[in-house]
Amino acid sequence: MMVYGEGDRGNLIKLIKTIAKKRYVQIGEGRTLKSLIYSRDLAKVILASLEKLTKGKHILNVANPEAISMKNLSCEIWYALGHNGKVPSVPQSVLFAGIKIADKIIPGRLPINEEQLIKLTTENDCKYL
Repeated sequence: MMVYGEGDRGNLIKLIKTIAKKRYVQIGEGRTLKSLIYSRDLAKVILASLEKLTKGKHILNVANPEAISMKNLSCEIWYALGHNGKVPSVPQSVLFAGIKIADKIIPGRLPINEEQLIKLTTENDCKYL
């Protein structure tokens, strides 16, 4: 889940800043789904849970009922920032291979590492049963 809101220093603000500088490249077809939640909404859920739950251990799963694809999210940000044309993209396999090679040549100097790339390409959508 991506939490966003005032004072955001997380992944969503990094995504927005990267797109603003036109340094963002969509990975593959951008089908990866992400669940977003506004920080105040998450805080409300936490407070309501604290008031209603009994003492003891509990597991809570909080997610937006409708996830958004990275393609749709990045396109919305792209156009909201006034950029024209399509969001640039690169095949996922090419990007993974390139990062592995580049990290061996110039370790630690890439703007993204393999772990971050895996995070970007892994769904965090909550499936409802």
